[in-house]
Amino acid sequence: MKRSTVGILIGAALVVVGFFFGWLGFRGHGGSLSVSGWQIANLAKRHGLHYLLIYLLPVGAVVSALLAIKDPKKGGNVAMYVGGAFLLWSVVEVIRVLYTTTFFGLWLTVAGCATLLIVGVKAASEPS
Repeated sequence: MKRSTVGILIGAALVVVGFFFGWLGFRGHGGSLSVSGWQIANLAKRHGLHYLLIYLLPVGAVVSALLAIKDPKKGGNVAMYVGGAFLLWSVVEVIRVLYTTTFFGLWLTVAGCATLLIVGVKAASEPS
């Protein structure tokens, strides 16, 4: 069995198992609350089509695993699209949550830190 096939099988297993564990939550004061991917997907009836797409994550992972066993190249293509699409969606959701819960000062600070990092790396790599 090819290494890529083994990697796809491992990744698919992680996705399917992780889908049922907590994704988001709060802890503190002796209690906790968490929401899994499965629970988020079940909110689709109230929140629209994009939540229904979450069901494609475990389905796509299983399809990529099954394809990888039969045809590693096709399995790799499906795995690439499933993984890439979910990661892109995740980044968009994190940015959306941060945008609605943070304020201008934090974003100015982040921009300043990024500027310091980039300019500092450039300055440190230049000859004295």
